[in-house]
Amino acid sequence: MTSLPRNNGLLLFGGDRGNIFLNDLWYFDITTERWIKRTAKSRKLPAPRCFHTAFTDKSQNHLFVLGGSCKEEKNTSIHRFDLRSNLWIEVKTGDNPPCIGHTSHLMPTQDLLLYGTHVTDSTHTAYPSKDCHVLGRTSKTSPIECALLQTVGEAPHARQHHASVLVGPKMMFLEAGSQEQQLQSNSLFALDFQTCPATPRRVPTESVNQGRRGGMKARGAKVTLSLTPVKARKMRARPEPVTLGRNAMRRTQNLNPDLLPTQDKTSHDQDFTLKVINYLLTKWTAPDRGTFFLTTKVLLSLCNQVLSHIANDDTLVEMKAPCKVFGDIHGQFFDLLEFFAAFGSPDHISGDIKVFNYLFLGDYVDRGMYSLEVVTLLFALKLQYRSRIVLLRGNHEAPDTNLTYGFQDECKERLGVEGGETVWRAFNKVFEHLPLAALVEGRILCVHGGIGKVQTLDEIRRIKRPIPVRLHSNGAADQLVTDLLWSDPTQGDGETGTAPNSDRGVGSLFGPDIVLKFCKRNEIDLIIRAHQVVMDGYEYFAKGHLITVFSATNYCGRLKNNGAMLEINQELLVTPKFIERPVEDEAVVQTSTPSTHQYLSSSSDDTKSLTASKTGQVFDNVFVPPTPPRRFDEKKAGGLTMEQGSSAPTSSSTMNVAGLEVLV
Repeated sequence: MTSLPRNNGLLLFGGDRGNIFLNDLWYFDITTERWIKRTAKSRKLPAPRCFHTAFTDKSQNHLFVLGGSCKEEKNTSIHRFDLRSNLWIEVKTGDNPPCIGHTSHLMPTQDLLLYGTHVTDSTHTAYPSKDCHVLGRTSKTSPIECALLQTVGEAPHARQHHASVLVGPKMMFLEAGSQEQQLQSNSLFALDFQTCPATPRRVPTESVNQGRRGGMKARGAKVTLSLTPVKARKMRARPEPVTLGRNAMRRTQNLNPDLLPTQDKTSHDQDFTLKVINYLLTKWTAPDRGTFFLTTKVLLSLCNQVLSHIANDDTLVEMKAPCKVFGDIHGQFFDLLEFFAAFGSPDHISGDIKVFNYLFLGDYVDRGMYSLEVVTLLFALKLQYRSRIVLLRGNHEAPDTNLTYGFQDECKERLGVEGGETVWRAFNKVFEHLPLAALVEGRILCVHGGIGKVQTLDEIRRIKRPIPVRLHSNGAADQLVTDLLWSDPTQGDGETGTAPNSDRGVGSLFGPDIVLKFCKRNEIDLIIRAHQVVMDGYEYFAKGHLITVFSATNYCGRLKNNGAMLEINQELLVTPKFIERPVEDEAVVQTSTPSTHQYLSSSSDDTKSLTASKTGQVFDNVFVPPTPPRRFDEKKAGGLTMEQGSSAPTSSSTMNVAGLEVLV
């Protein structure tokens, strides 16, 4: 029996029924609990057998069958079954040891490790063995050969019909089985490959992760691109949070406390952060003009806490899969909520934050109406889930940019002129400390803009923060930062090399040849970036080695683009998931209304499309003069109250929303 975790199934090959040997192949679907027979297209099948071993390769596209007890062959053959084409292929090898009742494992080095019973005489009688063999190649073109692994130290007794498990690239554990004279064993041994002298067929395991920082993915792991993007179902309304009703609570009263999860004690700050997250994810609705649900004091505290957590992070953050990658949001909070509703949210109760890491590529503010909601939610998520949430810096996370394109005006309009200015400066102080790039499993580089003239990952690692962005500086360090934040790919795969980014007036243009050279030089497979509107929400460049992802739909209220995010699973399969642009009356809600701001032409922007149907349009937004804002403040009891300007409201009624006491 061989498991297929990636496909939620099990494979069963061969076996015996009494004196009858079998060579059929069955697949068991765990989700539907059904057995399905796999019919091979090959004329020649492996001989019927039992007491063999079977395993899959890293991609789980091929099943290998080795050895076993059968009547027609000497138990030395290796057969490979292609699960995609349903074809059996015999693997040509040298003199393999005949084996029955053994165990086998495919090493991270792609060598095959065998341990246990070997057939040693003309009658094909199986005797227990304590030999360990390795099958492999010295080069890609050399034939597969077998060599005895020379071990040191005390060896286990010879045995058969035992169990073994491979733990990482360095250790195999051997358990139980039958020894000589049919004695049963329950002993446990461990074989450390680092202590074994290297054989001609065995690559030292130390080289598997050589050059990988932080124990990331081995060199054999390869990024693959899904050919089937996933479209979000139309969401009529956001789903209500999952909570226990009274009847369900009664059913839990008599349960054994030892069976219940322990409740970690949370601090006041953590409790308040959870309330903010819950409110924004499940109860938030578009507020009245000039209002925000937190006061200046609370927002400043939030910024200070986030700053203390990210100040010591690396400029190039290393992440693990599975993860979700989001592009530009630009204050379009409705889009962010729709992504969470359609594809899972970063919530520990009804979401998937315990399974997925979340990566945001920057440009959280400007242009849209709800930049404050976007950054408040992302900062609260960062405080609550720490390493599970990674926030990168975009080109709009800079005071010179978000002063012009709306974030400062939004802060002043919704928090008051003085308080809004203070909060705006506090957010930009945090922005200066945000990382510039992330590396997923050592194979996928994620940045906001692109690579420009950047040559190596170490150049990014050496950048010191905080980083004030100087757009027109000639310094090498400043040029490196602007390339990461402002660069774009060329118009198509036909334009090569690098050139100044004349459309933006800052950063560089880089061709597909630059992408391929960068990937080869740094031993990565893919670059994911944001920064530009693409009509489908995502777009491939450099033969798929670069993907642009943009998450804001109908950007600036008129570009009619979809929004997308990328999901990367544990096998590094990259799947685009997109939401369609809203209809016209919905688009107005999150981008512009006649009473708040309008869009004007500008000479430089992120709205250049890489598709054949270029928009050729760029936009800028300007807020009308702000009115005195209403805002919320935190009470000692942990609730939130709303104020008008700097004085308390004269009359109000109280309601409770998501555990937050709100005066309306």
